[in-house]
Amino acid sequence: MARILTLQEAVTTFIKDGCHIAIGGFTVSRNPMAIAYEIIRQGKKNLHLYVHSHGQSTDMLIGAGCVKRVEIAYGGMGEVCPYHGEIQESGTKWRDRMGRLHKLPDDAK
Repeated sequence: MARILTLQEAVTTFIKDGCHIAIGGFTVSRNPMAIAYEIIRQGKKNLHLYVHSHGQSTDMLIGAGCVKRVEIAYGGMGEVCPYHGEIQESGTKWRDRMGRLHKLPDDAK
């Protein structure tokens, strides 16, 4: 019989430091906020995120120091993204697959 896990149990069991995880949502819509909060609460580190577009959950995870690398399909908000400074300061590696984040310095990409 299948066992249903709490969010805390799921993050503890399946998301380890250094894991590669995909996050859904599109900019400000359908961001997985509860799991982002739990990842931050548990202090996970060096995550490699795969995201379609940046949003609040990606922003929070970067700001909390949980992310080592981001691979993004659509970074169309350009320089207005609130986490550009954090990317530069934290050493988070950023790879924009469509080349939309023109304002990030080359060493942050």
